[in-house]
Amino acid sequence: MSPEAVTAERIYRDLHRSIINGELPLGRQIIVHGLAEQFGVSISPVRDALNRLVGTGLVENQAGGGFSTIGFTATDARALYSWQLDIVRSILNVCEDYRALGQPPTELNREWLEAVVLDDATLLFFRRFAECSPNPEHTRALSSTCDRLHPLRKNEDVLSVRGVELLALWQTALNDRRGNTLRAMSKYHRRRIRRAEMIVQKAMNPPVNLISSRIENL
Repeated sequence: MSPEAVTAERIYRDLHRSIINGELPLGRQIIVHGLAEQFGVSISPVRDALNRLVGTGLVENQAGGGFSTIGFTATDARALYSWQLDIVRSILNVCEDYRALGQPPTELNREWLEAVVLDDATLLFFRRFAECSPNPEHTRALSSTCDRLHPLRKNEDVLSVRGVELLALWQTALNDRRGNTLRAMSKYHRRRIRRAEMIVQKAMNPPVNLISSRIENL
């Protein structure tokens, strides 16, 4: 692999992490020259990384050849939550073993749970759930959808008792009762679909000082 390809891979990984973790504001223009300066590289590997991120759905092309981070409307969010539920249902139709889930993190048993811990535990749950399917296409589809949903998931604190909800969902799946898991998964996603407008409003309008700190810390 050429040095430029290695550099583009590193930039891709850093930007991928920053976007799904909410460190870059959603729906904002990406200044390619600024990123190149911050990473200490030429524009070429930055563009290569951004074009690759377009393929993941985390970055969008702008008119004129620019880029922006993924943006959401309430309709977009409902569609993405619904799509994740569709993939989950497909996995439940073919899965016979949920041991790949492993045990839920012990932190989920706490009475009070930090939001970042809960967000990461949720991402872990769905990524592991994806690995339960014998069909690798399910794994790829659900893992990709999880990444695209994660910036929204970090704003789901408009919902209550999320930690209790996730722990119950995890334990239900581990008990390998398909009907109960399907009902729990449906309830989980429909709850978010109903609150999509509130989640998107919070995700797309972070405080100005928070936007500044995220950009400075990239």
